[in-house]
Amino acid sequence: MLSASWFNQFRVCFVKNGNILLRRPVHLILLLLSSVISVVFAWLAGRDSRGPKGQWPQFNECGQVDAFYYQSISSEYFMQNGTLTAEDSPREIPISLNEAWRSGLPVFLMSLGPLVTGISSFLFIRDELASQRWGYLRSAGLADSAHWLSWLAAFAITGLINSLAGAVTVASLPGIHTFSSVNFGLVFATLWILNLALVSASFFLAALCGTINSTTLTVFVILAMMIASCAPLISTSSKSRPHDPGDSNNIYDGGTAGIGGIFWLYGSTEKSYNSYGAWFYDEETGESKFMEEDDLQQCQVPIVSDDQDFFPMDATERGMISKENFFQGCFILSGASSYFSRSATSLLFWFFMPESHFFMAWGNIVGYTSLPNNVFSVSQVGKSPEVLAKESMANFRGVSVDELYSPRNTNGTSLFEQGSTIVLDNRDIPYSYYHEDPRSNCPSGNLSDLCNDYSKHCRSPTSDYPSSDSPSVFDCFGFLATLVAIYTVLAAYVAQVLPMRNGAAIKMYSPLLPRYWKNESIDIDTAQGEDEEEGRGLIRVQAVDVEKSYGQVKALKPFSFDLRVGEITALLGHNGAGKTTFANILSCEQNTTGGDILVFGHSIVDQPHRVRKMMGLCKQDDYLWPTLNVREHLEIFGSIRGIFSSEIPETVQKWLESLDLDLVSSVYSSTLSGGMKRRLSVGMSTIGGASVVCLDEPTTGMDPISRRCVWKHIDEIKSDRVILLTTHAMEEADLLSDTVAIMCNGSLAACGSPLELKTQHGSAIQFQLTIKKENVMNVLGEVKRQFKSCLDWVSIEAGDAGYLSLSYKRVCTEGEDGVPLTLLSNFIGWLESNEAPILEWGFSNRSLEEVFLEVTKTAMSSRDIAFTQKKGCCCWKINTPISAEKEAAGANLAKSSNDSEINSTQQPRANFSDYERKLSSTTQALAIFRVYMLRSFTGRPSLINWILLITFKFLIAVTGFWMAILWPNEGIYPILTLPILLLTASLLAIVSPIYSDRHSGAFKMMELQGMSCNSFILGFSMYSIVVQLSFCFTALSLFYATPLFRDAETPTCDASIDSNCGLASFGSKPYVSPYNQILVFSGDDVQVFAHMGSEGYWMILIIILTYSMTFPGAALSSYFLPGHRLALMIVALTVILASVTPIIHYASTFFDYNFIHDCIQNMDEAYRCPQMDISQDDFFGGFVDCMGLRVSSASGIICTPPYVSMLPQVGLFNTLALSLSSRIVFYSEPPNYVEDVLIPSLEHASCSGNSCRWSVAMELYWKNIGFMILGAALLVIWGLLATRIFIFPSGFILLARNAINRRYANKRNSNECDSPTFISDDELPEVEAERKKVISMIAQDVKDASYQIERSNYRKCDRESYPLVLMHKIRKVFPPLGGAPSKVALESFDVHVESGEVLGLLGKNGAGKTTVLRILAGNEYASSGIGLVSGFNVETEQEQLYHHLGYCQQFDCIWKDQSVKRHLEFFAKLKGIVNPNDAAKEIATAVGLGAPDVYNRDGGKLSGGMRRRLSIAVSLLGSPGVLLL
Repeated sequence: MLSASWFNQFRVCFVKNGNILLRRPVHLILLLLSSVISVVFAWLAGRDSRGPKGQWPQFNECGQVDAFYYQSISSEYFMQNGTLTAEDSPREIPISLNEAWRSGLPVFLMSLGPLVTGISSFLFIRDELASQRWGYLRSAGLADSAHWLSWLAAFAITGLINSLAGAVTVASLPGIHTFSSVNFGLVFATLWILNLALVSASFFLAALCGTINSTTLTVFVILAMMIASCAPLISTSSKSRPHDPGDSNNIYDGGTAGIGGIFWLYGSTEKSYNSYGAWFYDEETGESKFMEEDDLQQCQVPIVSDDQDFFPMDATERGMISKENFFQGCFILSGASSYFSRSATSLLFWFFMPESHFFMAWGNIVGYTSLPNNVFSVSQVGKSPEVLAKESMANFRGVSVDELYSPRNTNGTSLFEQGSTIVLDNRDIPYSYYHEDPRSNCPSGNLSDLCNDYSKHCRSPTSDYPSSDSPSVFDCFGFLATLVAIYTVLAAYVAQVLPMRNGAAIKMYSPLLPRYWKNESIDIDTAQGEDEEEGRGLIRVQAVDVEKSYGQVKALKPFSFDLRVGEITALLGHNGAGKTTFANILSCEQNTTGGDILVFGHSIVDQPHRVRKMMGLCKQDDYLWPTLNVREHLEIFGSIRGIFSSEIPETVQKWLESLDLDLVSSVYSSTLSGGMKRRLSVGMSTIGGASVVCLDEPTTGMDPISRRCVWKHIDEIKSDRVILLTTHAMEEADLLSDTVAIMCNGSLAACGSPLELKTQHGSAIQFQLTIKKENVMNVLGEVKRQFKSCLDWVSIEAGDAGYLSLSYKRVCTEGEDGVPLTLLSNFIGWLESNEAPILEWGFSNRSLEEVFLEVTKTAMSSRDIAFTQKKGCCCWKINTPISAEKEAAGANLAKSSNDSEINSTQQPRANFSDYERKLSSTTQALAIFRVYMLRSFTGRPSLINWILLITFKFLIAVTGFWMAILWPNEGIYPILTLPILLLTASLLAIVSPIYSDRHSGAFKMMELQGMSCNSFILGFSMYSIVVQLSFCFTALSLFYATPLFRDAETPTCDASIDSNCGLASFGSKPYVSPYNQILVFSGDDVQVFAHMGSEGYWMILIIILTYSMTFPGAALSSYFLPGHRLALMIVALTVILASVTPIIHYASTFFDYNFIHDCIQNMDEAYRCPQMDISQDDFFGGFVDCMGLRVSSASGIICTPPYVSMLPQVGLFNTLALSLSSRIVFYSEPPNYVEDVLIPSLEHASCSGNSCRWSVAMELYWKNIGFMILGAALLVIWGLLATRIFIFPSGFILLARNAINRRYANKRNSNECDSPTFISDDELPEVEAERKKVISMIAQDVKDASYQIERSNYRKCDRESYPLVLMHKIRKVFPPLGGAPSKVALESFDVHVESGEVLGLLGKNGAGKTTVLRILAGNEYASSGIGLVSGFNVETEQEQLYHHLGYCQQFDCIWKDQSVKRHLEFFAKLKGIVNPNDAAKEIATAVGLGAPDVYNRDGGKLSGGMRRRLSIAVSLLGSPGVLLL
């Protein structure tokens, strides 16, 4: 069979991916329509602002608002008091047509659509990698490149539709200049290429996560993607400040580049006389003089000309610059494009963030269209921002670009000659100047808005700018396309180098080898060489000294082994013997530690890609796509292995019929029963003519009919194939295998045909006896009496159910060792006599199971597992309800970890009823708290949590240092957004284990084992508040330890001498510079200054406690969403929105100048500040409060109403800001004046040392704390309601929910399934008798003669009158799902089980066995009928019945990162066992998990059989009254 071509593999994977996307409606809607929503948000945020009169402003020839237009607008709105109304402020006059876009917020909102696509693609790829389905595809020979490119192609198509829908929305939305001025194709192109870049980046992130099954990791990757999308917005918005159109030459303080925001800012040197005067050097008189008013009417404020950039000047030289050397005219401040690409380091940093290129592209578009007469079309795509800025102004003026440089006057040109975009950089100027190292050429004089002689923050052109090569839109497209290629290649590389159980890892340098890139087709018929004959029995697979070690544990010890064509080799061994490890190595799923395996001459070490093309692997677990049907699974694997498209339908149909899956061929795999899934997995491994097939326990969970169907299928396809079968079913190995190999402790213990092994090992003959339970001991005594002379040669297995097995190791004649023939003859005679209380008996020869036990006994003994200690089968008596538990019999389980023989004389019994139970909510809550703490913060998986939390704390501390440098600028408060986001993000770490447990079924398992709603709420609340309190305490304590909260240094330097005067450095205390000190008053020989300070650590402690109190409610309100990763994405988005809400609210308040003005004015009047007349000896009562209003930089927070703090993040923002402004620190010249005179005179204030408490801030602080507590209470109330309604519904809520589900299901069901079917006339007598017995038990509670019962109408006061289990007229109809029609799973099912009875449910896969158990356990609701467990209604009283129930589900729900010990101790505590540790150890020993190395082993490292035993042990804890297995 030839392997499939690369294109065919790509085609098959592309179709698979398309089907997966089409069948996930929520994700599909997001993938197709997210850009529509994001564009609408951008439209809302970027709508035109046309000024007070609703029209566009008038612009002057420099592209700025005309001064005469501004004055005319302002004069119309002056009131009698000379102020403007809030709604008519001239500040609303926009300075460009696209001013609403300057901060970048609309562009950011547009990028959210592609971001949602990127997150969705991450979740899809993460799911395929984490579930190891990708590794299953690799094992079939799928090329890695075909896999990744097929996903990229699928998301490219969804992204294309998404972007097209977004572009159509842009074209359809009215009333916004930006959207109407850009080409439709450019909108589509920018959205689509960003989609592709984010999708490829998500591939890389998913590959890095691999199979690490950590919900926390998934959540924080999503959070990181969201934060990365915000980074360009934060950077550009920090460079954009609100513009006052009245200041036509506004040059903003701060910022080294990107001063204009996302796009450039047109500027003019024109100034009004009222704003500035300027000193200049008069050449005629040789003196520096101030410009007269008549010179300043149209004066040009100086900007240093190009000539002056060649050498620096000292202060004297700069003061002698003449007016003629000053640049006069128009200039342009740079936008985001120059900021992102201004240096190699900056470009490298921003290059790998796709959103930064999207911002640059849209910055060019918005900047070009910011002036009238400009439409951005395809012809502008390749032009840099510098060219676009000049061209935009030229189009506005109606002239050519060259004409822009025509002289307007003798003092300069109309456009700055050096270039279009100028970066006016902040320079820290040392005192000494060197001509060799230019620093600044700023002129001196009263030009503080341009160059400040005190701080020496002079804006002058840098050496790299003006620039003419900032990225164009076309360049941005190129960057994004490059990122698509880079991230996709990196994803494919990482997934192969670090596959994490998705196949064997390749060497890091393998892609550099030529053979890696060869995709040769493998013809199996010729792969061995021409001189080798074809035929059955030839060796095609040779294992040579194969070994595998995991650290110090040797899973495989060196051994050699051959497999032959046309034969089935069965690999037997105990759990953990190494069977699966060897199968995984053979199929290139794992690398060897030593040795090699040659598969048709190809080495698995050197040529794994070729071996995979010949391999078919059926793993121990099923790796199926939930939304693909059976036929599609087979088509995928058949096509990958090279079946031609024309042959696929016929081959797939043949496989469906062979595996008895033809009737469910169109059914999604998620709706199949466990046995059907196994058959499908077998078919996926055998279809396509794979030359080597590895079947790892293929018939696990199958009924006898399905098992024989699979056996027949394997026998049919074994011709010309090498088949390796691992199994625990000895009958299966005996029937199918040509060769049997038995492994023990990683070594090959025996090998040969079944007949050969039986000849060498095992017993001669064995008898099976069936007797009544009460006669078991009598028969055992008789057997011992008859064979007392040779009892050593007899092995006896007995059980309480009435089963007895006798094995005779050797039959002999008189005088030899063994069982004499005469005794055997006498025993048979006794069996046939009427004296023997035997119901049935039979005998057989030696079995393969005996061989297995004999071969492995010695080796297993060396592992300290007592095979010589005989073991009984797992038989126990079902106990009565809890009220009578102490009278019930305990379990009879052995202490061995392997299935061996029983000696009736030695039966250690674990009586679990001996352990007292005291069930209480407190005990359960403590157990829940402890298990979540252990899972989150102990063991290797917790490293992710530790790394993230430590990183968060570090970033919060760095934020404190950063804010200290900027103190006391009002711009420090927006920086608090970062600590708030990091502190809130811990919510994701808290709720992610709950979502993980709900997804895996572990949460339901906890509920089934008796976890109550109140216990969970209490335990989970304790967990959330402890985690958040500890994190918040350490993080905010570190934040307080930074210099930000230390008293500021007062100026001790002279700015005229020391050029660094007033400059704070990293790690130093905040510094009071000449520019941020506030002069309180100046008197005779005294000057008093003031600044803000912090009250103390106690304020931070209260914030820590209050904010931590909000987390139980927040956690309870966040974990009830349905789903897993998508739900966590919603929680992560909510966290971000809640964290940025404070800064959004703060900005909306801070930039509302009239609101702030009115607020401060009202406070001034309240404290009599306007009437304040301060002298050295007169300080009135409101002096401190008035000084606080004067020196505080937190005006936006002071004016914020406290009730907004009900949102905890806003409260945290406000209280942290107020804690920074809670004191007023005074200092004076002379220094002792404050403490000797000022502070003693402030009798009405709370003062100490040189500072006073600011009562305004303290009052607001306590109000905000109060509202935070109120918000925490509201969150708790909502969380409790959500938990009761969605997670732990009971009584009426549960009844109503099930009624809604029933009505919805009935509408979806077909007409044939709507009405119940009546009982057939040919019903078996015993079934009819059972039905009548059930009816007699429930008769007094039935509704009418038709025996339809009201679910809530039964005798609650007399529960013990019912049997432990009772089901009456149970009917279950599954609605159409996954391609399957409506199905009646149960029809009028009646059964009861009394105390002490064991009811066995048999039936083929899909017969309804599991449905019965799920209904009894409350996991499934019945369409009609009633079920009672211990007298409790399974539909409405689930919480009560779970205290009486033990349930071992069909699939194991265990924590992979927790040991057997922790599992059992937790569930023992959950069930209220007084001595949980002893009970856990005893039950572990009883089920064979008590050996120290196993008892302390994590669940993820247990074999399949051990995991099953652990699930059984959990269900047995506490001696439940009803046990469901």
